[in-house]
Amino acid sequence: MSESTFRQQVNGASLSQFQGKNVSIFGEILKSDPSGRSFDIKTSDNMIVSVSMSQPLTEPVSGLVEVIGVGQGRSSVLCENYLQFSEELASTYDAELDNAAVTFLNSTDNAWS
Repeated sequence: MSESTFRQQVNGASLSQFQGKNVSIFGEILKSDPSGRSFDIKTSDNMIVSVSMSQPLTEPVSGLVEVIGVGQGRSSVLCENYLQFSEELASTYDAELDNAAVTFLNSTDNAWS
Protein backbone atom coordinates (compact mmCIF):
# COMPACT_ATOMS: atom_id res chain seq x y z
CA MET A 1 0.00 0.00 0.00
CA SER A 2 1.48 3.36 -0.94
CA GLU A 3 2.03 6.09 1.64
CA SER A 4 -0.54 8.31 -0.10
CA THR A 5 -3.38 5.78 0.29
CA PHE A 6 -2.56 4.59 3.81
CA ARG A 7 -4.57 6.22 6.60
CA GLN A 8 -4.14 5.82 10.32
CA GLN A 9 -7.13 5.21 12.58
CA VAL A 10 -6.99 7.88 15.30
CA ASN A 11 -8.94 9.24 18.24
CA GLY A 12 -8.97 12.79 19.59
CA ALA A 13 -5.91 12.29 21.79
CA SER A 14 -3.72 10.80 19.05
CA LEU A 15 -4.77 13.22 16.29
CA SER A 16 -1.96 15.71 17.01
CA GLN A 17 0.63 13.01 16.15
CA PHE A 18 -0.70 12.85 12.58
CA GLN A 19 -0.62 16.46 11.42
CA GLY A 20 -0.46 16.52 7.62
CA LYS A 21 -1.08 12.76 7.39
CA ASN A 22 -4.05 10.73 6.19
CA VAL A 23 -6.35 9.75 9.07
CA SER A 24 -9.67 8.10 9.79
CA ILE A 25 -11.65 9.07 12.88
CA PHE A 26 -15.07 8.06 14.18
CA GLY A 27 -17.35 10.41 16.03
CA GLU A 28 -20.84 11.54 16.87
CA ILE A 29 -21.93 14.77 15.15
CA LEU A 30 -22.46 17.52 17.73
CA LYS A 31 -23.17 20.49 15.50
CA SER A 32 -22.91 21.46 11.87
CA ASP A 33 -22.14 24.90 10.46
CA PRO A 34 -25.14 26.22 8.48
CA SER A 35 -22.85 26.98 5.51
CA GLY A 36 -21.97 23.27 5.27
CA ARG A 37 -18.25 24.02 5.49
CA SER A 38 -17.63 22.34 8.87
CA PHE A 39 -19.01 20.25 11.70
CA ASP A 40 -17.88 19.14 15.14
CA ILE A 41 -17.73 15.54 16.35
CA LYS A 42 -17.28 13.90 19.74
CA THR A 43 -14.69 11.15 19.32
CA SER A 44 -14.49 7.73 20.97
CA ASP A 45 -12.31 9.25 23.73
CA ASN A 46 -14.83 12.07 24.33
CA MET A 47 -12.79 14.82 22.71
CA ILE A 48 -14.26 17.45 20.41
CA VAL A 49 -12.75 17.57 16.91
CA SER A 50 -13.56 20.20 14.28
CA VAL A 51 -14.00 18.82 10.77
CA SER A 52 -13.48 21.24 7.87
CA MET A 53 -14.92 20.21 4.54
CA SER A 54 -12.89 20.39 1.32
CA GLN A 55 -16.26 20.76 -0.43
CA PRO A 56 -19.39 22.07 1.35
CA LEU A 57 -21.90 19.50 2.55
CA THR A 58 -24.82 18.93 0.19
CA GLU A 59 -26.92 17.08 2.75
CA PRO A 60 -27.60 17.33 6.47
CA VAL A 61 -25.37 15.11 8.62
CA SER A 62 -26.13 13.67 12.03
CA GLY A 63 -25.35 10.67 14.17
CA LEU A 64 -22.25 8.53 13.84
CA VAL A 65 -19.74 9.30 11.07
CA GLU A 66 -16.33 8.14 9.96
CA VAL A 67 -14.26 11.07 8.72
CA ILE A 68 -11.45 10.35 6.26
CA GLY A 69 -9.07 13.21 5.73
CA VAL A 70 -5.85 14.90 6.73
CA GLY A 71 -4.92 15.72 10.33
CA GLN A 72 -4.64 19.47 10.86
CA GLY A 73 -3.23 19.58 14.36
CA ARG A 74 -4.46 18.90 17.85
CA SER A 75 -8.21 18.89 17.23
CA SER A 76 -8.93 19.42 13.56
CA VAL A 77 -9.29 17.34 10.39
CA LEU A 78 -9.63 18.45 6.78
CA CYS A 79 -12.28 16.06 5.47
CA GLU A 80 -11.82 14.47 2.08
CA ASN A 81 -14.69 12.03 2.52
CA TYR A 82 -17.07 10.87 5.22
CA LEU A 83 -19.36 7.96 5.84
CA GLN A 84 -22.60 8.53 7.74
CA PHE A 85 -23.89 5.41 9.48
CA SER A 86 -27.56 4.45 9.67
CA GLU A 87 -29.18 4.59 13.10
CA GLU A 88 -29.30 0.78 13.09
CA LEU A 89 -25.54 0.45 12.55
CA ALA A 90 -24.75 3.37 14.87
CA SER A 91 -26.63 1.63 17.69
CA THR A 92 -24.09 -1.23 17.53
CA TYR A 93 -21.02 1.06 17.68
CA ASP A 94 -18.97 0.59 20.85
CA ALA A 95 -16.97 3.78 21.47
CA GLU A 96 -14.97 2.21 24.32
CA LEU A 97 -13.91 -0.73 22.16
CA ASP A 98 -13.03 1.58 19.26
CA ASN A 99 -10.99 3.76 21.62
CA ALA A 100 -9.13 0.72 23.01
CA ALA A 101 -8.32 -0.49 19.49
CA VAL A 102 -7.08 2.94 18.39
CA THR A 103 -4.98 3.29 21.54
CA PHE A 104 -3.40 -0.13 20.93
CA LEU A 105 -2.76 0.52 17.23
CA ASN A 106 -1.07 3.83 18.00
CA SER A 107 1.07 2.45 20.85
CA THR A 108 3.25 0.31 18.60
CA ASP A 109 5.27 0.92 15.45
CA ASN A 110 3.62 -1.96 13.60
CA ALA A 111 0.71 -3.71 15.28
CA TRP A 112 0.51 -6.20 12.39
CA SER A 113 3.96 -7.73 12.74
